[in-house]
Amino acid sequence: MTPAEILRKAADKLDQGWTQGVMARDARGERVNANDPAACAWCAMGSICAVAPEGGDRAEAIDALELYLDEDIIGFNDDKWTDAGQVKDAMRAVADQLEAENG
Repeated sequence: MTPAEILRKAADKLDQGWTQGVMARDARGERVNANDPAACAWCAMGSICAVAPEGGDRAEAIDALELYLDEDIIGFNDDKWTDAGQVKDAMRAVADQLEAENG
């Protein structure tokens, strides 16, 4: 999976549910691992971890998003002024940018 595909899938996962302060939450609002089958809401980093295995392309996706945001993903996601739409929009904008750069 390319970094752009990772970011698009992560943004789509956030359409199912978004959270702050933890990688993922279950239906009761309890903290769970991002890959837990009970997870139904994810933070930005949690959604990336849930859709892509650890490694090069995932790291590239994270780096590209942080470069775009000019801050770390967790800090952006967890800022009290950030909402789910802003997180998803940033992920999709970076995916568009990566696809344009790589043809």
